[in-house]
Amino acid sequence: MDRAAAVRADQVAAGLPPRHVSPGPAGTCVRRRPRRGRRTLPVIAGVLAVLASACARGDSEPEPRGPSSITIAYPQALVLGPGRRLVLPAHEFERLTSYDARGRLAPRVAARWSPSADGLIWRITLDEHVRFRDGSPVTADLVGKAIDALARAEATGATYVCLGDIAGVDVDGARDIVIRMARPCAYVVDELDIEVAWQTPDGERIGTGPYREVARQPGRVEYEANRAYHGGTPAIDRVGLRAYSTLREAWADMMRGQVDVLMDVRPDGVDFLRDQTGIQTWQSVSLNAIAIGLNAKRAVFAEPDVRRALSLAVDRAELVTQALGGRGLPEDVPIWPGYWALDRTQAPVPFDPGAARRLLGNRRMVFTCLVPEGFALWEKIALLVQRQLRSVGVDMRLVSVTLTELFARLPAGNFDAVVFDPLGGPHASIQHMFWHSPEPMPRQNIFGYRSATVDAALDTMRGALDEQSFRAAVAQFVAAIRHDPPAIFLVRETRTQAVSRRFTLPPDTTGTDILRTITRWTLSGGGT
Repeated sequence: MDRAAAVRADQVAAGLPPRHVSPGPAGTCVRRRPRRGRRTLPVIAGVLAVLASACARGDSEPEPRGPSSITIAYPQALVLGPGRRLVLPAHEFERLTSYDARGRLAPRVAARWSPSADGLIWRITLDEHVRFRDGSPVTADLVGKAIDALARAEATGATYVCLGDIAGVDVDGARDIVIRMARPCAYVVDELDIEVAWQTPDGERIGTGPYREVARQPGRVEYEANRAYHGGTPAIDRVGLRAYSTLREAWADMMRGQVDVLMDVRPDGVDFLRDQTGIQTWQSVSLNAIAIGLNAKRAVFAEPDVRRALSLAVDRAELVTQALGGRGLPEDVPIWPGYWALDRTQAPVPFDPGAARRLLGNRRMVFTCLVPEGFALWEKIALLVQRQLRSVGVDMRLVSVTLTELFARLPAGNFDAVVFDPLGGPHASIQHMFWHSPEPMPRQNIFGYRSATVDAALDTMRGALDEQSFRAAVAQFVAAIRHDPPAIFLVRETRTQAVSRRFTLPPDTTGTDILRTITRWTLSGGGT
């Protein structure tokens, strides 16, 4: 890279959980409650622990990189973002299932699954070709014990929708697991995303995935390929993850050829990277919607008409243009727009400040909205929304808070509103976790939101065992939540990732997180 390009790189600046498996007795896999993944509080857990070990850049020299190695940069902004993790997806401990590009469940360690006609029996069949890294088979007995332990765990009812309704787990032969339900629930397999692992007598944990961790130090993790991987030996022999304190540093190292993948490119840097002949960019719509959560326990937000008026008063198209530079989508519901069951023909919430004023009547609304420090994009969006709401007589006062303060205030209900990014897909049960009334337990509904029509739709989704019924139930949920919104859903970012042209990515990478297909990347020119 020439000096001018290096200077340009330095001039461009920008603004992790799911399930961890802890060692159990030999021959078991035990799921620890996740800190922040698809089923934990939207912004509360996991971030501080990651920051302590991962955000430091470190002073050691870059790790050696051969032609079949790859270095992935995670800037601090991505590490800080709620719901993201500094690990390689399915790198070592695969789960029973995965998801396809539209959010449907897809086989992984489990080859297939099916419910009985009444939904009270689920049969899961393991893939006979899947082996642990040492060549030993994955057995129904091992996985069945893990499922049974998870179903009986004290915290399961507060963390999952369906698993607390498991009445029993049986094993039928070497590969079949039979789950007996106390009542039907469509989300059983969706929630059984446990990582499959076992512990050898000498204490080593063994997985089935395409990579295994071989080294770790502050801010860096190294993996090497599993050459016996059941999905085929990855072409990339070694994968290194590095955390950067600033996105500028990561970009600069990419320009110098020391980084191959940049996981999150801010909107103001996309055009710059596209100008680099040695870099290719990939885009996907974020699974997280940026929203303003409303504390329904506060009198100011108690009435559905008030929450609906706030949603009508927001010009989402302006937010996409002004805050995201056109790289994003307007959003008025929490469901990921690529989700297979979502009917995109349903009319969205319009921008209608006149209707908002009529619904508000003579109310003079004043409330505070918490914005976490260090989230420049969220602050920019909040300022635009503040101006838009002011035009309908609503005074939203922004208060910047540290993550530590935010984590303390949210679970205590000590807030009026908060900018956050609830996960919206592709997981089928996530809407129930966030938006069902908080009885018998709140799960992720920290807002005290309750709506009879939304509950009815979610309960219908919960019991819908075929695709047609589930699609109809999702449409019912979307209509209900637009009429009685629990939050002001605003926008979704179009996420950009950058990859060195040393690598060729498969066509089905388009529109998804690029790391989903890393086991099928090849060296450009056919090298290995």
